[in-house]
Amino acid sequence: MEINTPIIKAWCSDMAFLSISEAMQCYGGYGFSEDYPIAQQLRDSRIYPIWEGTNYIQSLDLIGHKWMMAGGQVFAL
Repeated sequence: MEINTPIIKAWCSDMAFLSISEAMQCYGGYGFSEDYPIAQQLRDSRIYPIWEGTNYIQSLDLIGHKWMMAGGQVFAL
C-alpha cells in the first residue's frame, strides 16, 4: 500500500485533468464559456496535482523512500 499511494495519487490527478480536457473538446471551442460547468471543472482539476502534494513530491517519495524499503526487496520481487 505504501508503494501504490504515490503512484495512485499522481495518476488520478493527471488523468482527471486529461479526461476533463478531452471532454471539453466535445464543446468544439465553446467549453471555456461559463455557460457550462466543464470550464470550472477544468480549472479545479488543474489544482489536483498541487493538492495531492504535487506529483513531483510524490515521485520523490516513491523513488527516494519506497524504492529502498526493506533493502529493495519489495521491488526485487
